[in-house]
Amino acid sequence: MNSAIQTPNLAPAPRASFLTETVAGCTRRSLLRRSRLLLSGAMLLGLSGGLIPGRMMAQGQNATVSVGHSKRALPSTPEELVKAFAVHFNLGEQERLLALYDSKAVFVPAPGKPVNTPDGIRGAVRQWIDMRVPIQIAVRHVYQSGDFALVVSDWTLSGKTSSGEALELAGTATDVLRRTKSGGWLYVVDNPFGGQHPAASQTSK
Repeated sequence: MNSAIQTPNLAPAPRASFLTETVAGCTRRSLLRRSRLLLSGAMLLGLSGGLIPGRMMAQGQNATVSVGHSKRALPSTPEELVKAFAVHFNLGEQERLLALYDSKAVFVPAPGKPVNTPDGIRGAVRQWIDMRVPIQIAVRHVYQSGDFALVVSDWTLSGKTSSGEALELAGTATDVLRRTKSGGWLYVVDNPFGGQHPAASQTSK
């Protein structure tokens, strides 16, 4: 779908692993066939095109959000929000990543399996970050109407997990963003697999 963290006080992740189920069902063949992203590389970038480096610092921020006892700037455009997501994800900064979500946000860590509670989102996000595989995101489209925006981004996870297993995962995200009263942007719906049917994640060679 433009568009990795100090160790936080984490709540236990849900027993069911959305990510394990998704990764186990996704094969390189099905991913190549669906998005061709494993060849071109590219979940968060600007409309100008190109990849967002994992270590790039997010720019153009003005609104603030409370994270623990400190205040951090919120991205000032949808594209900057995607960039910030990629940065915090790749640095493993879970608390800063969670601060990019609206208090009533919905996260869909696996096709057809949304979570909409703070604890649920925290646990699902932790499963992704704990793999320690860098993400690259390229924003394909941004459709904005007033204080809301639909962002379509292509993303890839490619590398070795924290357990040493090779992983190649890709998708096209369709995310809904909201601009706050102070001008910063937040995720309202984070849907990394877009319109992919739940059965697609079960495909095997």
